[in-house]
Amino acid sequence: MFISIDRNKKEPIYKQIAQGITDKILSAEFSHNMQLPSVRKLSDNLGLSHMTIVKAYNLLEKDKMITKIQGKGIFVNSSILHPTSNTKIISSWYSSIEDYQPRALTLNLLKNTLVKKKYNLSYAMLPISLCLDVKDIFMNVLSTQPEAIMSYTETSGDSKLKKSFIQYLSKYRSISTNSNQIIIVSGTQQGLSLIASVFTSSKDLVMIESPSYTGAIDAFKNSGAIIKPLPISNNKFSLNELLKQCDQRPPKFLYLTPNYSNPTGYCLSKKERLELLNIADSFNFYIIEDDPWGEISFEKEPPLPIKAYDKNNRVIYIKGISKILGAGYRVSLISASENIINTIEKAKACADLGTALLPQRLLSEVLNSTKIDNHIKNIKNFIKQRMELTIRIFKKNLNKKVKYTVPNGGFNIWLRLPDEINTENILFKSAYDKGITFLPGAICYPLHPHHNEIRISISYLNNENYEFAITQLCKIINEALN
Repeated sequence: MFISIDRNKKEPIYKQIAQGITDKILSAEFSHNMQLPSVRKLSDNLGLSHMTIVKAYNLLEKDKMITKIQGKGIFVNSSILHPTSNTKIISSWYSSIEDYQPRALTLNLLKNTLVKKKYNLSYAMLPISLCLDVKDIFMNVLSTQPEAIMSYTETSGDSKLKKSFIQYLSKYRSISTNSNQIIIVSGTQQGLSLIASVFTSSKDLVMIESPSYTGAIDAFKNSGAIIKPLPISNNKFSLNELLKQCDQRPPKFLYLTPNYSNPTGYCLSKKERLELLNIADSFNFYIIEDDPWGEISFEKEPPLPIKAYDKNNRVIYIKGISKILGAGYRVSLISASENIINTIEKAKACADLGTALLPQRLLSEVLNSTKIDNHIKNIKNFIKQRMELTIRIFKKNLNKKVKYTVPNGGFNIWLRLPDEINTENILFKSAYDKGITFLPGAICYPLHPHHNEIRISISYLNNENYEFAITQLCKIINEALN
């Protein structure tokens, strides 16, 4: 077993070991019920004391990642993974090659949780029926802009798309920027990965809201950064916890999705956003603001992105368009200071030379079209009605022991069950059989996963299937609580 250990980190070695094993379990590299090495064997393998391994295993047991069976050994908790995991035993010659991929929860999520079940409550995306019809625009791009499929583009992005994005950000997100402060990337995940790889290493501290978007956790884990969770509790962001950490050691970056967060749906107030910028200025760190669906708000005066208030270039803003227009575009932008953009551009040139030109030109025309205003209004109305339907079903059918907060925007609702309930059991032993999927909350934590929480996405199914799925899920949860 290879576990990456950095002795220069301030984080205790036993915690590094525990987190390394946790990542391998949640990424399905270690299969359910798999026997782990004994304390003595792992101690010898890693060249560490027995007590260090004991402390690591005790922490894993506390987090419900492993089970100790007297006289038999230490095993991966059987309820953590899908029982039909495709994990395979790799050949001996390959197992001798050390790899440094600490975590791949995003891939495991795509393979196992977002499977094509009939009643999919995992997809935080629009159904095809609600996506903007762009066939006419697409055909026009093909006929009038043949270079879109015949040419490379600039690494930082196509100038036409940059101009369209600048207008879009100004109109819908109240952000003022220019082409030198923008880089086009192949989806938000590439943007996060580039930022993490360029600006962070094992010496850097990154704070991540907890729970958080799994792709962001993966990106910073892969860079080797020290991850410090910033707890989100009772649908609130704790500035006091941030200040406590800053007094001890300020982070290099703080990553968050303040506009109807993925996964919890919380939203920072204007006052909190301004205070956060002041804290970042005072302690000299940067804010990475991920904004997948800030436009989808039910509030009369929805808060503006943090970037809209940013006067000192403290915010690296990432804007994905897939939640609004469709996942197939795979085009996002990063807006930041010129120095930061120039550095990211160098890394992007090494990664892919530049995002494909055809989807950039298509997106540029779509953003310039007269269809966008009505499209966004339609999505808002649809999501608001869907949210109201969900709450009615919950109030009528869901056990009162289950706690949730109704968000004022976005595509998700976060549910917290009693502490003793393991939602992976509910998903893989009950919901799957009825064709229902949801997102287990455990994979949304950078450290110390909570196994009693779930994310439900309300956007993907049609009304008939959605109402049935939510009602059935309530029954499944209620049965688990009895």
